[in-house]
Amino acid sequence: MDCVEVDSRLSYLEERAMTLHPALKSVSELIGTWRGTGRGEYPTIDAFEYTEQVTFAEAGKPFLVYVQKTWSPERAPDAHGDRVSASR
Repeated sequence: MDCVEVDSRLSYLEERAMTLHPALKSVSELIGTWRGTGRGEYPTIDAFEYTEQVTFAEAGKPFLVYVQKTWSPERAPDAHGDRVSASR
């Protein structure tokens, strides 16, 4: 999968005027929105292409918020998505 950064960590933090929690320093490079395209293949269905977007966000606490969406380039976004908050 080729992946590009869609929204940088710096603009995210500047927009919200927040300070990154010290416990997240080691994962700070992940913060932002990332999007890429891929191709899936299974024996029982035709091969398919998809777009996936992953967002890692902080909330001023020692955990990241994770949002993932996957969709067909031929259809609207939100074909599948997950939203998870996890403590470090």
